[in-house]
Order: sequence, then structure tokens, then C-alpha cells
Amino acid sequence: MLYTDADLPFEMIELVRAVRVLRTYEADVVSAYRLDRTGEGPRRAVYSFGYNWLVRAMFGTRVRDINFAFKLCRRTVLDHITLSSEGSFIDAELIIRAQRSGFEIVQIGVDYFPRTRGVSTLSSFGVIRTMLREMTTLRRDLRSVVPVERA
Repeated sequence: MLYTDADLPFEMIELVRAVRVLRTYEADVVSAYRLDRTGEGPRRAVYSFGYNWLVRAMFGTRVRDINFAFKLCRRTVLDHITLSSEGSFIDAELIIRAQRSGFEIVQIGVDYFPRTRGVSTLSSFGVIRTMLREMTTLRRDLRSVVPVERA
């Protein structure tokens, strides 16, 4: 299953590479990160740095660009985790729950193309408040997560 944004901020050929990485490294999830984020502007870069740092501190994940919507997952991952976030935190929740469940995550860098239409709402107060609330809920929920038995 490929989870991504509808505006495809990367070349689709990257999906072929991600499938190859998934098979070669016997990973359960391939999570991409943006190689060049300079097109987003300094404010967005600061927000992203702070958000990624907070997620690392709260959940111990080492995924480089946790909210980049390019995640290729094996079906077994989705069969064993239940996502509850309804907003932008769902990207992080997918990785955090997969990691806590014992699934193998591999990262690859991809070229990123900033949006040419529309405006991101990630830095709005309402979105940030929702993300913080969902982080707190997930942290509490993770106490009951047990790693999946691997064949």
C-alpha cells in the first residue's frame, strides 16, 4: 500500500525504487524523506525541524522526515495496527505504531517538488493543536502495544 499526497510531490519512478528497497531489505515499511526542502521557506523549515524533534523526543523514532507523505507499507503492517488520528499526525502515527509493533522501517531520500497550487495548513494554530492532542493520546495508547510475532 502506498500512502501519499494526491498532488504527488515526487516523481512516480521513486515508487519503483521503493518497491525494490522493500524487497531487497525485507522491510515492512519504506518511508521517504525530502532531499531538498529549501523551496518551502525558512518558517516551514523551522516548524518541520521542531516537529520532527518533538516526535523523536516523545516516541523515540529516528525517521528523518516523519510527516512526508510517501510511505510504502506491506499489507501485514496495516493488518496489525489501527490508526486513530484524523489529522496531519496520521503520518507520524503510522510510523510510530509500526515501529512499536516491531516492523522494520527503511528510509530513502527522494527529490521533492513543492506544491504549485493551494496553501499548506500545517502551520495553522488549529492543526498544531490537533496534532499535539493526538500525540498525547497516542503516547497513552502505546502502553498497550505488543510487538507482532514474526514468522
